[in-house]
Amino acid sequence: MPQVVARGSVPPSQKIATRSSPNPPPAPTPVQIIAAPAQTKRSSPTTQKTPAPPVSTHGNTCSSVGWYVQLGAFGRVSIAKNLADRIESKGFSTCVGTLPQNALYRVLVGPVPNRLAANTVTQRIANLTKHQGYPQYWSPVR
Repeated sequence: MPQVVARGSVPPSQKIATRSSPNPPPAPTPVQIIAAPAQTKRSSPTTQKTPAPPVSTHGNTCSSVGWYVQLGAFGRVSIAKNLADRIESKGFSTCVGTLPQNALYRVLVGPVPNRLAANTVTQRIANLTKHQGYPQYWSPVR
């Protein structure tokens, strides 16, 4: 049978056991909640490495399509630049070029007008520097 409770009183099942204090604690006062301003991301230095752009030495960018003499292809640009500087000190026009397919730095001498001229330059380089190169048709975008 349902229990009848007088208005303003609390049914026995909902009464809270209190300790020996005769006065109940005061009701909590409402607290106004203020939204915090949105956090902005702090910029941190990027640690992501960007790929190195094609490197050129002494103003020649290997951007011309044509015949060259390739003296080497290296995984480190410092090695390629070193060889290019040594060859250029002997009077040859050099550049260091890369292709999008791989990360090799090619040391190229030229450009020269045709394959026959590239063969001649190959022999001159071999006689002066002892480096063996080979003629190659270079196009920076393949």
